[in-house]
Amino acid sequence: MKKILWALLLAISFSSVQADTDLTSLQRAIAGKQRSAEHKARDKYRHPQQTLEFFDIKENMTVVEIWPGEGWYTEILAPYLKDKGKLYAAHFSADSEQPYFKKGLDNFVKRM
Repeated sequence: MKKILWALLLAISFSSVQADTDLTSLQRAIAGKQRSAEHKARDKYRHPQQTLEFFDIKENMTVVEIWPGEGWYTEILAPYLKDKGKLYAAHFSADSEQPYFKKGLDNFVKRM
């Protein structure tokens, strides 16, 4: 009986260590330290994993993020695509005379 308990305890402790390493690269990017607390708080409403899986985003793709705003998806996509893919952030022109466009680009650049 004692051997069974030890084996069970060992299996449980191994599975808790293993759980962290079993995260997919997308899950690691979503949980990463590079993401702001403010953006992570919005995950429960925006469902990043389900959304990116729906669009079938893979880590070896080239992704163009159109008007990335403050970079909510950029914080996930950049580390996810870093090793095998590419990410292009297509933002407003730096030469734009529209204050909204300039402010949006400035905020994005500051965050990145």
